[in-house]
Amino acid sequence: MDYFWSFFFCVDVDEEKQRKFVLDICTKIISHPYEQVNPSLSLGNHHYGRDMDQLLQKAFRSKNVNVTHQFYSNIYVGYEEDTLRDVLLINNTWIKPFIQRLKKLDKEKRKEWKQKCINSPHSVDEKKNHLINNIENILPSFKYLIDFEVFIIFGSEHGIYIIVETKNLDTNYGRSERLVKNVARNNFKIQAKKYKQFANEEFIVKVIEAFYINESFTIVDKQDRKIIRIINFQHVVGIWGLIYLNEMFLILTSALILVAIVTTCYTRGINGVFEIIDEITS
Repeated sequence: MDYFWSFFFCVDVDEEKQRKFVLDICTKIISHPYEQVNPSLSLGNHHYGRDMDQLLQKAFRSKNVNVTHQFYSNIYVGYEEDTLRDVLLINNTWIKPFIQRLKKLDKEKRKEWKQKCINSPHSVDEKKNHLINNIENILPSFKYLIDFEVFIIFGSEHGIYIIVETKNLDTNYGRSERLVKNVARNNFKIQAKKYKQFANEEFIVKVIEAFYINESFTIVDKQDRKIIRIINFQHVVGIWGLIYLNEMFLILTSALILVAIVTTCYTRGINGVFEIIDEITS
């Protein structure tokens, strides 16, 4: 019976119930400190049915992430060295229906920021302006501008947001970088909490806190630094993957043309090749 049920079960990233279930699990895993021993995570108010069990199999276990139903609304996660990386890849797939909304918000916020720079140029923080205008070169995975009123907030296509406070470290006054971080940390937590409250509604999977001090990024949390490294690596691999596919396409096309020429020479002689070239170029 279970085999019969699984045969007809269809995974659909656009189906709201499935999407919320998968993204909630991704949020729990990504936010769970890897060093903690307890692998049992609560899913809250999800109704756990047979379809959800099939979803765990197809969305997680088939992608090398061992997630199983434990009891009631709890799941068991078999943490491995690559669990965080694999979950970020899964999350990236299920967050895609929201990317268009993220792009729209980015466009609106950049327009607002540009207007602010025009209307009140003297009140504009130059470090904020530099970061907003150059984020694709500085931290390309977080290129979507979400907010700039207090701290700058950027979104990514992984559903992970980064809250950034810009600082100029003035060494003339003897203020160490550590002191600057400690003073700002509480303010960050207030801002981060504000956005985490909307995580379920807006599918903000995680909020990362960061400093941009003297043109250098500092990530507050150890696990967040690991997440950033994974996302940046996936971003680079994605770009080189596209370049590789384009090159392979050109090589394959050239090979097919060469095969066609050799075949034509064999069957129709050299004149046949010239006839084909004339047909292509005419």
